[in-house]
Amino acid sequence: MTNPLLDFAKNEARLSRLYRSYADRFVAQKDLWLGLAQEEKVHAALLRGLNRRFAGDKNLFVVSRAGRQILDYIADFIVEQQNLALGGLIASEEAVKIALRLEQSMLEKKSFEIFATDHEEVHSVLARLNKETDEHRRRLEKAQTRFFPRDETDKLEVDRE
Repeated sequence: MTNPLLDFAKNEARLSRLYRSYADRFVAQKDLWLGLAQEEKVHAALLRGLNRRFAGDKNLFVVSRAGRQILDYIADFIVEQQNLALGGLIASEEAVKIALRLEQSMLEKKSFEIFATDHEEVHSVLARLNKETDEHRRRLEKAQTRFFPRDETDKLEVDRE
């Protein structure tokens, strides 16, 4: 069985690459995508750091079968979206929706709570990732309204910024 913490780190690195590909393709939102990509890269590094720090403690990062399924689902979805993005098959509005879906999914599925551990440092890092993922969700919601207003009310809010 693979290391779930490293798999989580790989998902964060995959997400960083996906957002980077969006930055390269969608110039109007480049700053948004580059910022998110950099933050996901930091998340991956934090998780790899935890793995190095606690490499000898095999029971520290126990994951349930459902937790494993969450990691695998997210990995598969990110890879699928990366392939679509590289193939030029995603429009900018769709990219924002996909990213929002990913960030919301990680929060709803409680991705940061799948590890069974009582270690304070681990909880601290995972709580930070959860908080930053929620911030990503908020930024993406704001970007969706700003770049793709649905009606005149949304458009007025964009014009005020």
